[in-house]
Amino acid sequence: LHPLICFDSRSAVEVHNVKEAGRELMETCVRAGGSITGEHGVGFDKRELLSLIFSDADMEAMLRVRAAFDPTGLCNPGKIIPMLRGCGEARATSNVQGRATSNVQRPMSNVPIEHEAAANGLNTASNVQRPMTNFLSAAGRVSNASSKFDLETARHLLAQLVGEANICASPRLPLSPSTLTVSPGSIAEVCEVMKLASSEGWRVVPAGGMTWLDAGQPLNDVRLVISLRRLNRIIEHQPADLIAVTEAGVTLESFNLALAQKGQWLPLDPPDDGRTTIGGIVATGLSGARQFGYGAPRRHVIGMKVVLADGRLIKVGGRVVKNVAGYDLCKLFTGSYGSLGIIVEVNFKLRPLPFETRSMFVSGEREELLHRARQIIHSRLFPVAVELLSPAMARSAGLVNEAQHLLMLKFDGSSTAVLQQVSGASELMSNCDQPRVMTNDDDCWRRLAALPLQFEEDLVWRVSLPPADVSSFLSSFDEANFGNKSSTLRWQASLGDGRVRVIEQLQRKGEAEKTPFDDGKRLEQFRDAAERLGGRLTIESAPHEIKRQIGTWGSLGSAAAIMQRIKGQLDPHAILSPGRFGFEEFPVDAN
Repeated sequence: LHPLICFDSRSAVEVHNVKEAGRELMETCVRAGGSITGEHGVGFDKRELLSLIFSDADMEAMLRVRAAFDPTGLCNPGKIIPMLRGCGEARATSNVQGRATSNVQRPMSNVPIEHEAAANGLNTASNVQRPMTNFLSAAGRVSNASSKFDLETARHLLAQLVGEANICASPRLPLSPSTLTVSPGSIAEVCEVMKLASSEGWRVVPAGGMTWLDAGQPLNDVRLVISLRRLNRIIEHQPADLIAVTEAGVTLESFNLALAQKGQWLPLDPPDDGRTTIGGIVATGLSGARQFGYGAPRRHVIGMKVVLADGRLIKVGGRVVKNVAGYDLCKLFTGSYGSLGIIVEVNFKLRPLPFETRSMFVSGEREELLHRARQIIHSRLFPVAVELLSPAMARSAGLVNEAQHLLMLKFDGSSTAVLQQVSGASELMSNCDQPRVMTNDDDCWRRLAALPLQFEEDLVWRVSLPPADVSSFLSSFDEANFGNKSSTLRWQASLGDGRVRVIEQLQRKGEAEKTPFDDGKRLEQFRDAAERLGGRLTIESAPHEIKRQIGTWGSLGSAAAIMQRIKGQLDPHAILSPGRFGFEEFPVDAN
């Protein structure tokens, strides 16, 4: 909406009236779920309207992230959040040097259901300068409570918030035998649980389907797992606008089943055996084979609600695609693995379901299939997935029986376009084995997506590379010392965007041929090879000995400092997922 209101700037009455008219238009847009800005930013003329869409907590979170990047406020002051420097932004940067303190926020017991609306609502009555009154005040809300954790006391306090039936032991975190799992039933209860954890000094890890609970480096002294499985409502679906709003505990499978009733879907296919939740997908930022055609999760997220370490709820982004009000913190929280906040609600932009889908499977030698795949990618046939599987991977997915590599292609779109694409790809495959073309192909891709989670107790790692260098990296497998596992090595290469996932079955008891040290040493060689090609290697699942030996993430380089400063601003006492990135072992300083 681009309103044009003519007025005489010499008339004080007309100037006043046109400003009031502008505010009324903005308020109407916000009530309809829109934003106060299109593609050109807020501008000083709209700075007093930011409170229509952002609460005090929202604004404070944005300014804390800004302070992590620009502690002295030198870069474009007032550009994204156009406040007068005298009204707070100057104080924001100076407060980075000395953190204020305040009283610990104590949680409410037996959260009434009517409080949930207040926890989820917008603070439309606040003044835009108020968030700056005490920029880092939230840091002081974490008490200096003793780290001693009494299981029965914790259970009693948590039961007052979520009910005794929603608390249980957490057997999946062997490092913390006294860890509890708590399952809040609403966003308001998540906030209260985090306020309690913050005030007591308990360290917390958020969870959805429990599939990535041990991602990253081994967690440090975790006392509480906050499961979002009960946050399982699809809040809103607007088919005409191609948007949907859902709580984080909804599974991807059930979400897409609901969207399909209106001919739409969320085109993500992360590792998933039916347990994967929306919150887990966004927190890890992972997708699957169709990322080549549809993009990673960050491309589809337009807004979210996040509970911070001190229990405050913030809203980032919005419900419309064209929205540049404030900082786009959706990109920051997506892929943060629960280390900056607990994602409790997500807004997505959707896609219409394709009219037609076809998959083509071709078996053959690795180098020949790589060559054909490159031809298809460069021929502008627009496949949404181009996957090359090792023989063992293809057999594990139930796609082939023979000991050959398998090239999987997927085409989505209109009927005419897909048929032309399949015909063009078949011509390029004329010298290969007879391609198999499938229409009912969902089950094949679903089995492939589920495989990484079937080997959670083994060694699973992934590499991201320039697409042109995937062939060189795969060649390094021929020279590696896999022992008697060479013929059973499972790997999957996404040739369109340069991703490789490898599954190595670890030695079982009584099979002493290899040790975790040997596996770690070999992984270091692969990491060096990936980095020489401009890529990086990340461990998804491994024994803790291997993670400690070589590190889950590898060298973070210059990014480590800014990651640490952001962590220090949003979670200064390392309450959330402590140790996951390797620099949260002790509370970090935002300076």
